[in-house]
Amino acid sequence: MKSSLASWITGTRELGSAGNQIYVHVPFCPFYCHFCPLYKTQEGQHRNAETVERFVAAVIKEITAYGGLDLPEDSFRTVYFGGGSPTQLSPQQLGRILGALRQSFRIQPDAEVTLEGVATRLADPHYLQAAIEQGFNRISFGVQTLDPEIRLKIGRGEHLEDYTRLLGTLADLGQPVPFNADLMIGLPGQTVEGHMADLAEVIGWGVTSLDVYAYWMVPGTRLFTNVTEGRRHAPRYGSELLELRRRGKELLLASGFHQASGEAYVRAEEDAFIQTTFGAGGNGINTALAFGPSAIGLVNGSLYQNGADLSAYLAFVEGGRAPVGSYQQITGRVAQRRATLFGMQRLVIPKPVVSRRADRQLRLWVERGLLEDRGTEYIVTQEGSLWYNQMQLGLLPLGEQVRLAGLMGTSEQQRQALANSRDDDLGLASQFKAQVRGRSKVVGNVRFAGYRGLLELKRLPFLPDDAMDFRGRIRR
Repeated sequence: MKSSLASWITGTRELGSAGNQIYVHVPFCPFYCHFCPLYKTQEGQHRNAETVERFVAAVIKEITAYGGLDLPEDSFRTVYFGGGSPTQLSPQQLGRILGALRQSFRIQPDAEVTLEGVATRLADPHYLQAAIEQGFNRISFGVQTLDPEIRLKIGRGEHLEDYTRLLGTLADLGQPVPFNADLMIGLPGQTVEGHMADLAEVIGWGVTSLDVYAYWMVPGTRLFTNVTEGRRHAPRYGSELLELRRRGKELLLASGFHQASGEAYVRAEEDAFIQTTFGAGGNGINTALAFGPSAIGLVNGSLYQNGADLSAYLAFVEGGRAPVGSYQQITGRVAQRRATLFGMQRLVIPKPVVSRRADRQLRLWVERGLLEDRGTEYIVTQEGSLWYNQMQLGLLPLGEQVRLAGLMGTSEQQRQALANSRDDDLGLASQFKAQVRGRSKVVGNVRFAGYRGLLELKRLPFLPDDAMDFRGRIRR
């Protein structure tokens, strides 16, 4: 297959593309969750209203600049304000940003417009009503767990009473407003029974959709520091994580939800957000406009990320320059890999997007009951959905797997983690070791020896030895 993106789009034309999405990253947060790897700052919290207003003006300026570019004519089906905590902005400030988006781009009249925030703020009936009047028609908020002790350990700042107040506010609106909640599994001190109790209660709230994330320790987060310095137990994966996923999925399906992706469960037949995010369907080449510091977008086959620093972002935009920190023109080969990996996440992989190498692996998973061959596509089975991230990793070349090992820290931190791990424990290092080795003992030992050799090479002072977070390398 030719490597050009144009050839890829032509060859997959019958698949079409997904819907288009706009994302606005608001970096302000009232508290820092210990697990969160996303860019945020407390700089603008109430004590510095000028910074918040500068941010709002800068985002509007960035939006207006993109509106003047030659972008695809397709309209946008979803708009998502995330962060951070967008509810650190006033409804009027949010409305000004949303107004700029509507003036600059073709947003569908029935588009889903989501406001993400903390329950404390969303529970204020005046705030929520004003946000709805500005054009938001869906909300999303984090819960993670309802266990007070675990919430304290992971840095959640709301009180449990805030969720009760928010449910009351939603009930009093006089109109149905879809709402999403986030839960987490694998939290320190969490048990299967505790998670199931959390899940049952949140389902009882009448949520429209639920995201159930695994608790990953990522360099740069407080969790990572606490674990590596021995102040917290590391998250446990393997069979424990599998049991949490299995039991949770059983309850959600029995409660009328269906699984829209590896982590998302929805009551409706279709979830607009899942259908418009990166690689959300077809050939994986849709338009995802992204604004604000650290935001990641995809336009005309180019993947870009804004710089993850508020001060630099403001300086660039106010100076009339694009705040883009990194940029990659996607090739046909990269587009094919992305479409396959994101298809795995969405639990449906169209065969035309699958390379020969990947197809051999997918057929093995069909034999093991993790996938089902439907002729024109592979469907991730109920059992396979419990393993979808491991299968995504399994589709990556060894070099990519080793690069992603930076999410476990520097090479020295990786060496220490491997030295302290056992083949039968459930820590991240042991799970990664098993992933690198694969199923073949001989080939696996060679692959693992290569990985260990690379870690040793990185002792040399002229080789980069940076950890990674979700924004890229963490330079020391």
